Amino acid sequence: MDHSALIAQLRKQDEERYAYLEVLSTELVVLRNEYNRTSSILNRERESSHMLQDVRDKLRGRIETLERTLDQNCFVLVLIHADTGGYLFDEKYIIQGHYGGLAAAHKLENTLRAYLVTRSISVSRLPLMIRVYANIDELSVAIRKTGTSEAAEQLRRFAYGFSYSNALFDFIPTSNGSEGASQKIRGTFEQFVRNPTCRHLILGACHDTSYVQALEEVAKDPDVRNRITLLEPFQTTKKYSALPFQSIRLDSFFRDSRPSTSASASFDVLTSNPQRSSYPHYSYGPDPRTSRSSDNILSSIPQSPTLWSLPKGFILINENGQRIDNQLPEATAEAIESLNQKTAKDQGRICYVFQVRGYCLEGKKCRFPHNRLLPEEVLALRHHLRGQPCKAGLGCRNPDCFFGHQCSCGERKCLFSKEMHAVKKDKLTAVQAVP
Repeated sequence: MDHSALIAQLRKQDEERYAYLEVLSTELVVLRNEYNRTSSILNRERESSHMLQDVRDKLRGRIETLERTLDQNCFVLVLIHADTGGYLFDEKYIIQGHYGGLAAAHKLENTLRAYLVTRSISVSRLPLMIRVYANIDELSVAIRKTGTSEAAEQLRRFAYGFSYSNALFDFIPTSNGSEGASQKIRGTFEQFVRNPTCRHLILGACHDTSYVQALEEVAKDPDVRNRITLLEPFQTTKKYSALPFQSIRLDSFFRDSRPSTSASASFDVLTSNPQRSSYPHYSYGPDPRTSRSSDNILSSIPQSPTLWSLPKGFILINENGQRIDNQLPEATAEAIESLNQKTAKDQGRICYVFQVRGYCLEGKKCRFPHNRLLPEEVLALRHHLRGQPCKAGLGCRNPDCFFGHQCSCGERKCLFSKEMHAVKKDKLTAVQAVP
């Protein structure tokens, strides 16, 4: 049997099989390499996906933190140019000095929040940052020319009271006439008008056309435009009327007209009428018992010794050096009843110092309520306190003392001592007191 042909055939088949295995091996290497490359890519993609997920989670958390921080620091900004051109506070507040500033600030805040509720409830709950700018010296001169000298004397104390009322409220004195205030307001407006933390801006400077251009520019942005409200003065110019902004008017806070400069009443004019008060004439000067100098004598003082006519730190004394209480305006029956109702709710407990002076050194540690009273209720409280004798009696020299120093009821059987009755009230002198 010839096996050579069979062997040759088998060898050929083996060679073909080997060649096929070589091809398979080559393809396997290629596939393995492709698999490894693809697997590597997938692993990198998976790692990148995890990294991106981590980055995305971190960014989302950071955004949420920033949003919370932004919400926690949002506020409403109120800018007021309080000069004679359109935003002069009503004299009923100014004449009350420090407490008038407290009362005006408190009522202004409540009024503005009531308006903001109509725009957005969430915005109405944000802190209010109120900045009032005015040249106090020039404003005092303008007020004095209207004949209201008492208000002019109290203007600076009014400004202090306004600023004291709230940590975010500032009555800022400026210089360089009206332009000084305008410059401050323009700078503050430009700084905050596009600031995302400033959720609403109320501008009370619409008597000055220098703001029109800036308002026209921001009016082009609907998001910013909807966050601005104009506070109308007593007379709005046509340029402001044409602007597409919401506006409000607060007649109960500001004068409804520019102070007239035709009236030139001064302290001398006020002293010329002896019928202004049941009190006789008095003058400013040193205590005749303790001083022989005339350096601190002030002339041209108002005739009527009302609550607000004395400069800060001065008291009235008669020729015997006895303390005389300056006359209080009459308290209304409604104010007395309202005061009684409020004190009844607190079981008769009330912090006299806080209500009368506008502050209390005890602060939150005070054991008496600090619920603020209305100005007319404070006046009723003053009348009540005048009915309680001062322990220092007629020799009291504390300018901040709110107790009575002589009895005016005409009855001897009362809380006041014998010497505090029938005290002479002629030839009165206003002297600088020692707290």
